[in-house]
Parts: sequence; structure tokens; C-alpha cells
Amino acid sequence: MASTRVRAHLFRLLLIGTFLGCLTFTGIYPFRAEAQPPIHPDVEFVEFWSNYESVFLFHPQLVQQIFMGIVDLKGNRQVATTHVIKEVLGCTFGSNSLSECRLDQLKLAHRKQQVSSYYTVAVNITEMTGHPLQSDKNQFVLTIRWQPVVFEPPVLSVGAFYRYLGVASQSEYYSGKKGVDRIQINPLFESRVSVRTSKATAINLLKIYRNPPTDYKDAFIFQLDTIEMNQVYNSANFDLRFKAVKVKINHSLFEPTQELML
Repeated sequence: MASTRVRAHLFRLLLIGTFLGCLTFTGIYPFRAEAQPPIHPDVEFVEFWSNYESVFLFHPQLVQQIFMGIVDLKGNRQVATTHVIKEVLGCTFGSNSLSECRLDQLKLAHRKQQVSSYYTVAVNITEMTGHPLQSDKNQFVLTIRWQPVVFEPPVLSVGAFYRYLGVASQSEYYSGKKGVDRIQINPLFESRVSVRTSKATAINLLKIYRNPPTDYKDAFIFQLDTIEMNQVYNSANFDLRFKAVKVKINHSLFEPTQELML
């Protein structure tokens, strides 16, 4: 009888062990560490745009634009530009996949990782206002605002930039601009857009956003619009201005109507 009870006890232990093993295998074991929560949208935004390497990956051509902005060309400008683009920033020999040129590598990674030319920012809308069109009272113009999170812009020395590219500080075709020893990249995002919609939709949205939600379920979709370079003391500042091309409000997409902006 005792032997029978022992066998029954061992069988129960085996069943329990098998059950716990299945739980562990399927990822639902009670004491298993939970999956890491998704990164906060503001943190993700800051980490991306405060890192010059991720900015270069997003827009590889910026590397060439920065280089041409911090050097003075020698001799015939057109000839010098051609040599710089082909021989300094580009590689004369070898395929792009094996290229040692930084610009080629960035372009390849941009394609391989299928980096979009659009950048979507999950936002909390801070304010929404609206008014009817004078020409059509059944149509409304809504103006939507958000507050971009503040972050330290990417900064690197001119020397570090040359090393990043693997190029000399001067050649027979160019020399570094005098007095410029640092580079600052300033991603600037449009913080206000206006959209056109029906009266019924507008009234509904204005009610919802009277007290704007803070769940980061709305979004601004940006595209790089212009790049401007200006020298401030010893710094070459490159302003990347991003224009909102779409805005997602309450699960619906709208296209900005810039000429009607308040």
C-alpha cells in the first residue's frame, strides 16, 4: 500500500513538473520576468534626434551638405566640386556594398533598413482651435498645436567630422573654413498646423480636445523641407526644418492647409 502511495505521489510531482515546464516554455510561467515596456515616445524622439549618426542615417545627403558648408573650394569651383564629390566623399572603385566611403555606407544602410523619408512623432496635442470658412459655413478650419520636447542638438568638432568621413582636413581642391571648428545640427519641427474638415467633425473634435488627452495616440508626420547653414562665431549651424505633411487626430488623418493657418 505504501508503495502505491509513493508511486501516486511521484506521479503527481511529475504532472506538476510537466505543467510548470510547459508554462515556462510558452512564456506564461508566473514568476517569469515581464517583457520590457515600450520606450516612451519623448525618450525615443530625443535619443534619435540628439544623435548625429541617426540623423545622417535618416538623411545621408546631409553629410555632403555639411562638408561643402565647412570648406572653401580652391580654383575653379565647378571642377573642385566635381572632384570633392567623386574622389573625396565618394569612391572611384568598388561596389557600394563593399565601399569604404562613409556616404556610400550611409546610403546603403538607408536603403537596407528601409528608412522612410517621413518621420512620425507621437504627440500630445496641447491646443486645438477652429472657425468656419467664410465661403462655406459647413467647412471648418482647425488649428492644432503641440509642444516639441526640448533636447540637446547633435554637436561634433570639425576634426571629428573629418575622421567620421575618413577624409583629410584639406587638399588641392578645398581647405577648411577659417574660424569654424564645430558643427551643430538643429532639427526643427513645425509645431502648429491647420487642417480643413466638415463642421460636424470639427465640432466633435473641438469637444474632445477641450481637455486634450495625454495618451500619445495622436501624431504629426514630418518630411524634411529645407536645410539652412549659418555660422555663429566658431560654429557652423545646420538648421533642418521639418514640415508636417499629415496629422493624425483621434485616429483620422488630415492634410495640413498652410494658407489657412491662424
